[in-house]
Amino acid sequence: MNNKSLATRLKELRLSRNLKQQDVADMLGLTQSAYAFYEQGKREPTTLTLQKLAQIYNVSTDYLLGLTDNPNSGLKSPDDSLSLPIPQESEDAVGSSQQFSFNLSAQLLSQRLIHLRKERGFTQRQLADLIRISPSTYNQYEVGRLKPNYDVLMNLANLYNVSIDYILGRTDDPTPPKTGRSSFETRNESQYPKDSRQQMIEEAIEQLEPEEQRIIRKIRSSPDLNLQFKDFDSDPVESLRDLVKVWRLLHPEDFENGTENK
Repeated sequence: MNNKSLATRLKELRLSRNLKQQDVADMLGLTQSAYAFYEQGKREPTTLTLQKLAQIYNVSTDYLLGLTDNPNSGLKSPDDSLSLPIPQESEDAVGSSQQFSFNLSAQLLSQRLIHLRKERGFTQRQLADLIRISPSTYNQYEVGRLKPNYDVLMNLANLYNVSIDYILGRTDDPTPPKTGRSSFETRNESQYPKDSRQQMIEEAIEQLEPEEQRIIRKIRSSPDLNLQFKDFDSDPVESLRDLVKVWRLLHPEDFENGTENK
């Protein structure tokens, strides 16, 4: 995959439709300067704005975020229900005379989050700990009072091994993008050369307890696993420990009285 940034994807899609920045800004209910920040990479759109952009261009959010090179990966075809007007976001919104009409279901997002969490047997607190947010914040996602930003969406998609579009309710197919890469890797790989990243992880493993090291080796020996959803760059040791916590929750049979079954 080409690992194109969100800013690059937005500009390419706009130009391919022969649209001006002002045209897209009008559909979003933003100023042209506010929208320009997205294409310049100076500001990241909110999850709500990201959903709007995906509907405007009829592409998946996974595509916008660079997780797949297939613009319509997993989407219902076509996205034909852009008809429900929604309130504008207060942080950027301007006059609504040229507002586009969108179909964005906060209720479906909440339902998907609840279903995925219960299906995996997590409590809200366990899940919040795993993705490093407060339990009260996560609760707001499930009751529909807040929308997770797309870093949180990426973490959830990797944890559940589903697409972001599935979580958002834009598709009923949970299959993740077929890229062979995690969203963590897509967002962060450019910060470190491959050898440097590998060394960083190896050094972090050495700081783990023996039991934790055994589990991490087991995880790394399974190339199909897609559990690398944490930000290794900020705290690799704690991130690896979180992977062990996930493994314990998903595979308790590998543990007996605190020790891994051999």
